[in-house]
Amino acid sequence: MVKHWKDLLCLPKWDRNEKVKLKIVKCSDNMNVSKIVLLLILLLPLPAGALGVLKLTVIPKDPVAGEEVRIIVTTAVTKEPVAGARVYVKSDVLDKTLIGETDSNGELRYVFKEPGIYRIGVEKKGYVSIPIESGEVITVSPRGVLELSVTKVEAVEEDGRVKQTVKIYVTSGGNPVEKAEVYANRKFIGYTDLNGLLTYKFEPGIYVIAARKTGYLPAVEFTLSIDEKELRERLREIRERIPPIVLMKDLSPKHSVVGDDESYTVSAIILEKELKYARILYSTDGVNWVEAETKSGRLSGADIPLDIKFRITPPQVYKVEGAIPPQKAGTVVFYKFMAEDEDGNRAEGPTGMYFVVDDESDLRIMIVDPWIKMWLIKLNAEKYADIIKNAINRIEVEWLSEAHDKAEKAKKFDLIKRHHWERLGKYNFIIVDPGEVNESLDYFKPKVIILSNLMLSRWTVSDKLIEYARENNAGVIATHGTIFDEVLWTECTRKTAKEIGARGHVGDEPDAYDTGTIALLLGLKLSPAVEFARDRIAEILCESKGLQVAGMILGSTPLHPAYVPFSGKMMVREDHEVVSGLDKEFQITIPSVYERKFKAYTTFGWQYVLPSESVKVAKERAKMVKERAKEIYNELSEFTGTYANLRADFNAMLSSLDSKLLDSVLDLRVENGRIRTKIEDRELEFDAGRAGPIIEFFKKYMPVRVVAVSDDYLAGVIIHDEWFKKDGIRAVYITFEAEASSDEVAWKLMENSVRWTSKFEYKAQEVTREMAELLRERQTPTVTPVPKPWIPGFEAIFAVAAVIATAYLLRKIRS
Repeated sequence: MVKHWKDLLCLPKWDRNEKVKLKIVKCSDNMNVSKIVLLLILLLPLPAGALGVLKLTVIPKDPVAGEEVRIIVTTAVTKEPVAGARVYVKSDVLDKTLIGETDSNGELRYVFKEPGIYRIGVEKKGYVSIPIESGEVITVSPRGVLELSVTKVEAVEEDGRVKQTVKIYVTSGGNPVEKAEVYANRKFIGYTDLNGLLTYKFEPGIYVIAARKTGYLPAVEFTLSIDEKELRERLREIRERIPPIVLMKDLSPKHSVVGDDESYTVSAIILEKELKYARILYSTDGVNWVEAETKSGRLSGADIPLDIKFRITPPQVYKVEGAIPPQKAGTVVFYKFMAEDEDGNRAEGPTGMYFVVDDESDLRIMIVDPWIKMWLIKLNAEKYADIIKNAINRIEVEWLSEAHDKAEKAKKFDLIKRHHWERLGKYNFIIVDPGEVNESLDYFKPKVIILSNLMLSRWTVSDKLIEYARENNAGVIATHGTIFDEVLWTECTRKTAKEIGARGHVGDEPDAYDTGTIALLLGLKLSPAVEFARDRIAEILCESKGLQVAGMILGSTPLHPAYVPFSGKMMVREDHEVVSGLDKEFQITIPSVYERKFKAYTTFGWQYVLPSESVKVAKERAKMVKERAKEIYNELSEFTGTYANLRADFNAMLSSLDSKLLDSVLDLRVENGRIRTKIEDRELEFDAGRAGPIIEFFKKYMPVRVVAVSDDYLAGVIIHDEWFKKDGIRAVYITFEAEASSDEVAWKLMENSVRWTSKFEYKAQEVTREMAELLRERQTPTVTPVPKPWIPGFEAIFAVAAVIATAYLLRKIRS
């Protein structure tokens, strides 16, 4: 073997045309220069690298299985990297195997998955190879030694056959091993999970359990013995201890309400071999329970509900019905079934709920509130888990599994709160999901519509609600996150942005002022224009080199972030029916796990309807609450990830509290028929159209007022009265989640809002000719980016007016 380049000079013979076996002889260090020259001449027709002797370096020398190894091939003398060298490995259990070729840096990266002793060889045409038999030796250590633990858990019966549930744990050094292969009698039965666990059901027999995973030494095998007679005895004992299974599918009646002159009949299915009794209990406070009249009977054959699939020999199936007597309007009723078998095992079914209303009241209220069902599911999380535990391997009920899954999700969120609508029970109301709005408008014909914290994109109500409100002069009340407008930009364009919040309730397109939006009904006339301007400026940033990230961040920043902490201390700003009967200062508290940090939470960004001095205070306080908002924003982000399939941008929501979008409202200017607004030193300009007359109108007849505001100016109660329009409405926006509070003052505010919004009055005699002129059709402005900033100077209230005109940037306001 050639061990040094000098040895090449000592070869006794070199025949270029024949395959020569080289025999190395001892060579003197004092070589004759002529010999060297002669040898170089002889080698000239050969490849330039023919002189090269390969050198192999492995880093690290003694890797752990699964660790990446760098195999570096260079020339022995010049240390130059050798590309295209073929690398081979061999071990006691592995024949010579090509694992790849070196790259331009003479390097090959490789992972030895199994422990062992390996030899590495290298071959490259024109170079002296390193034979694998005498190549580099490396020792690959195991990642660990697998340890096996097998535990019998419970006996079950499936399709008439008894089985033993077994938990198989695979660990290494006391740590769980994920994705370990588990075998029973050499048959693969599954992989371990994140906790190193595999749960498997074995039929009676003897099994040899083994576990393997690449990079680890295998575990010592475990012998598992399962006796059928013993299994059946254990199964009998278990059945004697299992309580009755109580199945109640519906947790509330239609629309969650019952009239005050009506009883309510509830039914449940109970599975039990020997039922001792079953009864229904109800409560009006959730603490003291009363037994109602109950009757039960056995079911068989076709009478058994088809949605129950039995996995074992069916036990006795009972249908139980209970009638809850009529209750007083304004009451909330909770109900549940209790059952006991002959062995003394007791079971309790899920808790249902409904509100008792005066269904003969002339004041009809439609409450759009998806939180009611979510809260009931959350309330029953523990009960669903117990029912699933007792029912597993006995029955299969699809709706029960779905309810359990929903409850497991809901129980994590403090944001899901109980809404105390019973406090409006003196009126006739129904509670509907957003998807039921159109149908309910047609048959219920409400005088007042309440939008309860409709913060998710999937809860956006249809345009028909707006049309109905205007056609019938119906009152509109919205709370908290109904105008939460979070949109996540994942690319540099609004078109592909993912809607998380209810942006549709605000509007961000020019036609928002034609079709109308919830924000416009509430009197927040500037919001759609600011949304539009923000998106356009974000797209302009995205078109600029190096500013794409800034553009997407701006596009994702909401104008109206929700769940902003505030003090809870409210102050009445003016005498008005909506705040009548309230103290000049009153406290709002919304129960939550965050009470130690703040008393309540609000939506931000509406403050442009306040005087400029108040806006300054609000901006300062918003920045001060950012630290307290972080915890609840983490939950909000997880909540939207669960229920909107997208996590709200935590940083964008915090960024919105820096008021950069609110500042854009204050920077609005009207001059020479042009309107300009600025966001982060970027300006947008568009034609004002009839902005002059609109500014004059809102200066004289501003229909939006803040009748109550928090001492930190972060929360408010905003009223909007369109008395000057035939299709006008009255609206109230409560920026906090008042319905989640049990305080008397919160419900006095809500009841006042209901009464006031229900009494719209068109004052035709007070509409002057000048007002009529100002309310005529507006022309649609165009939009143009402006390179230089514009210096602000108007009061915020005039800015609001300006944008309303602007908004007609977007064609024409609905008249």
